[in-house]
Amino acid sequence: MQSTMELTKQTTQLIDLLRRKEPDEVMDNKAITLIDRLSNIELMEQISEDTEGMKNTALTTAIFHANYIIASTIINKLNGSELNGFIDKFNYETVLTYAIRRKKEVKKIRDKNKEVKIDKIDKIIKLLIKKGGIDLNIPDGTATSSNKSPLIAAIKNGEIEIVKLLIQQGAIVNNEVIEAKKNNLARLPQLNQINLLSTTNDLAPVTVGGKKITKRKKFKSKRKNYLKKRKTKRKKTRYNR
Repeated sequence: MQSTMELTKQTTQLIDLLRRKEPDEVMDNKAITLIDRLSNIELMEQISEDTEGMKNTALTTAIFHANYIIASTIINKLNGSELNGFIDKFNYETVLTYAIRRKKEVKKIRDKNKEVKIDKIDKIIKLLIKKGGIDLNIPDGTATSSNKSPLIAAIKNGEIEIVKLLIQQGAIVNNEVIEAKKNNLARLPQLNQINLLSTTNDLAPVTVGGKKITKRKKFKSKRKNYLKKRKTKRKKTRYNR
């Protein structure tokens, strides 16, 4: 079994390689070769070096530099459950929440390749969301932190497509999520495109007469019957007059 020092050394070698600002095909090929050699434990080895307490891993480094080729290679190699760990000792972000935040940061920087980087990080986020085994409802932080789930983070950043995809993949819509939309609506009017109320448990399947229907459909059916009875009653009243 390899020692922690050996694991750290090999992981650091990969992270240093990924830190180059201008990734190219040669660098990517070297990184992929290293990824193939490293075990899952080594890939998730966290190297704390910066003053913000960020626990750099090969994946977070790839996300930071918007390197989709390397990030997707690592994500596909790891199990979903291995991607649920926290990566920041202050905010306790998961990889998914970090990727959503990083996309927002890239939008603010001046870079000639900004749009390309945003597109690549967007692809990384969607790949993470669709990865089986990832918990889409892990909040960041503790009682002293903001307690953002990936869904709330996406809402606060106005990421409409990401919000819809999270919900589609099983992210829970609760009161905190609805409140987040309400509080950010004035700043992000595009959030009007999302009807969170239609995704709550009121739409959970209900079995009626051997058939599965939603509560909304059941409500519509009841209302239709009520209107029909009221119309019949009015006709009878007119006839009796």
